[in-house]
Amino acid sequence: MPLNGGLLGQALTAGLADELQADLVPVVFGKGVRFFGSYDGPPALLGDPEIVQGDRVTHLRFDVRR
Repeated sequence: MPLNGGLLGQALTAGLADELQADLVPVVFGKGVRFFGSYDGPPALLGDPEIVQGDRVTHLRFDVRR
């Protein structure tokens, strides 16, 4: 099942997201799904990132502040 970026935006809008995790991999696809879908809610303030370096991947974790 493909990831639906709109689900992430909906969780932020509804106040249901306590943290956000993203894995950065050095690959350029050229197109894809927007990470937050068509998010049109208020700006979401994220805390300082927790960064874990991996082999050809960087893991990021942010607290979502309200």
